[in-house]
Amino acid sequence: MGLVGKFFKHLSEDGLQETAAVTLNFLSPHRIQRRLDHYEGKAPVPVPFYGSEPHADFERADGTPRIACQLHIFYPEDCPELIGNLNEIPYSFDCWISTDTEEKAARIRSAFTGTCRARTTTIEVFANRGRDVAPLLEQLRPHIAAYDYFCHVHSKHSGTVEWGDDWRRYLYWHLFGTQANIAETFEAFESDPRLGIIYPERYPLLGENYIRYWKRYQKDILQLLGDLNVPNPQTSGPVDFPAGTMFWARVSAVHQVFEGQYPSALDFDAEGDQIDSTLAHVIERSWSYLARSNGFHSKKCFNLTAPADAPYTHERVALFVAFNVDGEVEAADEHYLSALSAIATHIIYISNGGLSAQGRATASRYADEVIERDNVGYDFGAWQEVLLSHRTLLTRGSFDELILCNNSCFGPLIPFEHIYSTMDRQYQDDEGSDTYDFWGITAFPASEEHRHHVQSFFLGFHHNVFSSSAFWSFWNNLATPTDRDKAIEDGEEMLSTSLVEAGFTWNVLCPASESYATNIGETTGYTWPYEMTILGMPFVKKKSYKMACSSQIEKLEGFLGSDLLGCR
Repeated sequence: MGLVGKFFKHLSEDGLQETAAVTLNFLSPHRIQRRLDHYEGKAPVPVPFYGSEPHADFERADGTPRIACQLHIFYPEDCPELIGNLNEIPYSFDCWISTDTEEKAARIRSAFTGTCRARTTTIEVFANRGRDVAPLLEQLRPHIAAYDYFCHVHSKHSGTVEWGDDWRRYLYWHLFGTQANIAETFEAFESDPRLGIIYPERYPLLGENYIRYWKRYQKDILQLLGDLNVPNPQTSGPVDFPAGTMFWARVSAVHQVFEGQYPSALDFDAEGDQIDSTLAHVIERSWSYLARSNGFHSKKCFNLTAPADAPYTHERVALFVAFNVDGEVEAADEHYLSALSAIATHIIYISNGGLSAQGRATASRYADEVIERDNVGYDFGAWQEVLLSHRTLLTRGSFDELILCNNSCFGPLIPFEHIYSTMDRQYQDDEGSDTYDFWGITAFPASEEHRHHVQSFFLGFHHNVFSSSAFWSFWNNLATPTDRDKAIEDGEEMLSTSLVEAGFTWNVLCPASESYATNIGETTGYTWPYEMTILGMPFVKKKSYKMACSSQIEKLEGFLGSDLLGCR
């Protein structure tokens, strides 16, 4: 499995050489983690932003904005996405836009006119040199002193990888996303005068590539800071920078890069589809170190806000399967059931193995029905038995969604209402209708051994699916799985396959999970729980505590809290 054969040039300690890019899936998770630990060390984990209200005293008395937003738009087709995010800013701001042709400028002007709530919008054309970084500096240099804060984003496509769009959406969501998230961003700045820069965590699919040749970059960063006349330049410590060059910053924390005439556009490398080792890449890696050299620190943000007006009026029935080792309901499962009860109107708790009197009493606090059965057939055997015995309830009742889930995970780490609102944000059409028939949290890519499918630890089916003959034909014909491999092959994989063959469509909450499994390995859900959480997976596989590196667990608990937000 995996991708090989991409070659690129880089500057080594000894000079220019040609090197094959070794893809991550040829390395064991533990080896990759050791490389990341070596460079990242104790780099801070993100701070969850749960949102706050805008502050009435943030604005200036004279009405001039404290915020500048600089956008480099190479792809004008991304304008609606950018405008939607900018319009979440709860304060006054000026918008500065750079692009590389007059034709694109006209398209951008047409898109922004009457739709963007910026106080002023200035669109200028610059040479296609220095990617998004040179236009940022060239455009803001004459004006930056008028502002206290600025952000920089761009229409990132990253055509050299298949997950470029996911990366762009990830950065936009954590930098903008909701008004409450941006309000908390500025609350963090205003409450900490030494906070210089805020940006999202490294996108997990970058793997170790973003620290490749770090020793070389350290030298280049030190040289850049010297050229900018930065006193006491700091380049030591863990690797820590806004990968993708999208961030919020306090102007005073990075002011030297806008002063003087260096670097000018001509100092940047001519465009040649480079993926590394240019001046733009050096500056990308310099922002945090520039702020640190000026006595400021950085913070990584993670947007955990949700739209306040999201409707949750569906009638849902949930079948929750648990393997009860000693007959008791685990505390983690209680957390899950409590969260599930907020969005499910009818819960059936299915115990594989049986419950004690106390366990049954605990399950009954959350479930409308508690069913005990022998531990045979894994979760698919349990779902099959209860679905077939409850078919009339399911198909003739008022339910418009069926949920199948199990207790293989800690979670959810966020409310189910947030999970559903995220699905709506990602996949609803302009009329507010879902563009899929069934869904899950993560997807598994097709390979020589496996079919393309939705993973079954959490599945949701709309009424048109669970009232169809194809759905019931699958369950009627399923042979009770006798081992885990059969549960996956005949259950999990075949369920998705049979429904797709019947004309139904699916989507997942974390589409990047498929790319991650393709590029990193099949066991990512178990061996990379921190990265999967950063990608937006709201569950942590319980087996991660046996299969993941200790540093993964340390980062996970450092991010979420040692109790995994109370669900472990």
